[in-house]
Amino acid sequence: MRGREAAAGLFATTIFFSAIAQGDPPKTRVAIMGFRAEGSSAEGVAAPRDEIAKQVAETPGFEVVTEDDVKQAMTSQHAKEQSICVQNVACLGRVAKALKVPLVITGTLAPSGGKHLLTLSAIDVEHPATPSTTTESMKQLKNFASNVTLCLKRILAPPAVAGTTP
Repeated sequence: MRGREAAAGLFATTIFFSAIAQGDPPKTRVAIMGFRAEGSSAEGVAAPRDEIAKQVAETPGFEVVTEDDVKQAMTSQHAKEQSICVQNVACLGRVAKALKVPLVITGTLAPSGGKHLLTLSAIDVEHPATPSTTTESMKQLKNFASNVTLCLKRILAPPAVAGTTP
C-alpha cells in the first residue's frame, strides 16, 4: 500500500472504529474544493462537483461542506488563497484546516484519447502531502455518476484487514 493510501486508510479506519465504539456514526465534515472540469468533459465545474457532493452526503458518517459553503464562510483573503491554490494539495489542506474540515475531496474531469478521465483525491488535512487518489476512465459522460461512486468507495473506504478478502 502506498503512503498516501495508507494515510487515507488510517483516517477512514479511525472514523470507522470510532463509529463502532460510540454506537452512532460520526459525521466527518468533508470539503469539496478545487474540482476542475477541463476541455469537452463538462459544461462547467458545477454539475460534476454537485454530483460528487451529493454522493459524499449520501455516504454514512460524512457531512459535506461544498466549495460554495467554504467561500461564504471565508474572508476575501482566504477565498483568494483558495482560488489560487486549487490544485496545490498542501494549500488546500491549510485552507481546510483553518475551516476545521478534516478531509478535502478534490479532482479533475478531463478528456484523454477519446475518453474522459475522472481523478478524485481525498486529502487528510493532518497529512496533506499523502492524498488517497484514484482514477476512472469512461467512454461517455453519462457514466459519470457511477464512476464517482467507484472512486469515492476507493478513497473513503477503510483499508482491508490483512488476511481477509473484500
